[in-house]
Amino acid sequence: METKADVYMNNRKKTNIFTAAALLCNLLTVAMVAQSVLHFFIRSGEGNMTAVGAGCFIYFTIDSNILAALFCLIALPFNVRNLIRGEMRYPLWLKIGYFAGTVAVSVTFWTVVLFLGPILGYSILYVGVNLPLHLICPLLVFFTCVLFQNSKEFRLSIADVGILPTLIYGTVYFYQVILTGAGSGGWEDFYHFNDGGLWYISILAMLAATYLLCLGVYFAHRLCGRLLLKKPA
Repeated sequence: METKADVYMNNRKKTNIFTAAALLCNLLTVAMVAQSVLHFFIRSGEGNMTAVGAGCFIYFTIDSNILAALFCLIALPFNVRNLIRGEMRYPLWLKIGYFAGTVAVSVTFWTVVLFLGPILGYSILYVGVNLPLHLICPLLVFFTCVLFQNSKEFRLSIADVGILPTLIYGTVYFYQVILTGAGSGGWEDFYHFNDGGLWYISILAMLAATYLLCLGVYFAHRLCGRLLLKKPA
């Protein structure tokens, strides 16, 4: 029969394992995103992202990964503190920011899998620096958010913040691609959202899909918290 001391030690061991995993995932994400972005300045992009230097920031892939990596970086001292103390506590503002970054890179991940992959071919979407930005980092951030840094549930209403990065970028993309156009100094439609002139359908579909991803990440966070981490209902 387990004593209270045994339960405490087992909980602390599990907490330390999850915190160490979060620390490792955050370090890897920061390192891979930094190396990938630097690649655009040293050489040039690859696959479907061929911009050079600061031109890479026109891609949502870059912006979403930088946002997620920023909160991974901010989380590192909290990971270290929690590892030392044997606890899993993060401030609410960090959890909200990390959640927004997670949803943003989830948009990148699923846009590649379900939309760009069938159009452009997966071989150019997972080549070179595209591999960590389109696949590895989004998965690392997702599992860290819903599992390894799952310290406490937050209200469903807060999850709405996850749509903001897509909404802000979508507004800029709409202005550059639709209102301005490549011929007048705007952007090329490199995400093919205006193919056939159906930009209005693409906008509605992306916003709806992003909100569904907000709900998906939120409920995955809640499920892992209650089942895997055995939080009270």
